[in-house]
Amino acid sequence: MDEIGVLFGLYSVAKLSIIGGGFDGYLHNVLESSVQGVRPIFGNNLSRTPEAVILKDHKACLTFPDTDSMKTFLFRWIGGEADSQMEKISQNSKNLWTSLEDVSQDIIQM
Repeated sequence: MDEIGVLFGLYSVAKLSIIGGGFDGYLHNVLESSVQGVRPIFGNNLSRTPEAVILKDHKACLTFPDTDSMKTFLFRWIGGEADSQMEKISQNSKNLWTSLEDVSQDIIQM
């Protein structure tokens, strides 16, 4: 998707979002999917994305050191082996956004 706002609509039917740029330090927007309770996963180079750091601190996403570990996880998830882990991430994400005022302060302080 290369148009602003299109992904937001697609997230309403998604169960998982793979956010690009996390392996090279140019992570794309992590908020669109997370706000809708879609479980975001991405590479662990978060230095330029304070929102991703907050998601990780609140256990509302999964990060991976490399593409092989992400691929291994995805195969586990597709096979049904990571359902409870993904459900916990979804719940943590929903809880995070219900406390939006606290999160805003965290972002401002970074």
